[in-house]
Amino acid sequence: MKKIIVLGVFFLLLSIFLISGEKELMQEIDQLFEAKNLNKALQLIDKGLADFPDNQRLIRWKFYTLIELKRYDDILPHIEKYISDETERLGAMLMVFKGQKKYQKALEVALKKEKISKRKSPWSCFDLIEFYIKLNNKEKALNWLDEAINRGFISFTYLYEKDFTLIQEEGRFKKALDQIKNRIGIDQQAKDFKIKLLSGKIYKLSEHRGKVVLIDFWATWCRPCLSGITDLKKYYHELNPKGFEIIGISLDNSQEKLEAYVKKENLKWKISYTGQGWKDETAKLYGLNSIPSYWLVDKKGVLRHFGLRKDKLKKAVEELLAE
Repeated sequence: MKKIIVLGVFFLLLSIFLISGEKELMQEIDQLFEAKNLNKALQLIDKGLADFPDNQRLIRWKFYTLIELKRYDDILPHIEKYISDETERLGAMLMVFKGQKKYQKALEVALKKEKISKRKSPWSCFDLIEFYIKLNNKEKALNWLDEAINRGFISFTYLYEKDFTLIQEEGRFKKALDQIKNRIGIDQQAKDFKIKLLSGKIYKLSEHRGKVVLIDFWATWCRPCLSGITDLKKYYHELNPKGFEIIGISLDNSQEKLEAYVKKENLKWKISYTGQGWKDETAKLYGLNSIPSYWLVDKKGVLRHFGLRKDKLKKAVEELLAE
């Protein structure tokens, strides 16, 4: 019995040691990513996969590192070895063919992925739109834009961030833009909502007439959201005394993590949390399908702007404050 207990303690200590070693490795790789030292990061990832071959984070890190390094020939064997889920595997192959500018192959993979995917996201349509544009097929590109809208796509500013010049002057494209803007509700009364804040108080949008309000859908797990926080802090500090408010609607799944981030960053504006993630009622009310998502409401409660970032957002806030 004593021998069994000793062996049990030994294996427990060994597992703790392995977990600790894995955690230290992850932290070191993370630091290398932050420093953009991708080749060194890749060396550590390969070392980690030798010790922890089933670690999904390492598997994904290696894939995205190879993509960043444009080492496409090294990626396909990695996909076959590590990615068993067919939808994920097709998504990975799609990125490789896209990087190689093999658009016909990329299109074939994207169509297959679209066919087998259970979740019909509006965003999956944009790979198809892009590849049809690259292949000079306007009609098919516009058909998939219509399908994206049917699936709830609303981020119209994205359409101007991509190279969609082949279709931007088409009547169907302009009609699609009008449909999206109407769905968003630009120049209409903003959809009212009532939510519970981290402070425990209740916030109702319609009770803040006379203020310019930015509705910010975000989460601490969303890197683009966190990148935007730096700008929001500056704008809030400068413009809050003039009547600018932010209501942050978090799609986090951990209140503890959210509160720790809010405290660390010393965020001063109002923040709500329901723990429902994408099923959050306010997110559903606004038809959300991506974050960060900024909705700018004027003093009369009218939604005036959607999706603005950085200097464009600040300028729009200043103009609304001056009205």
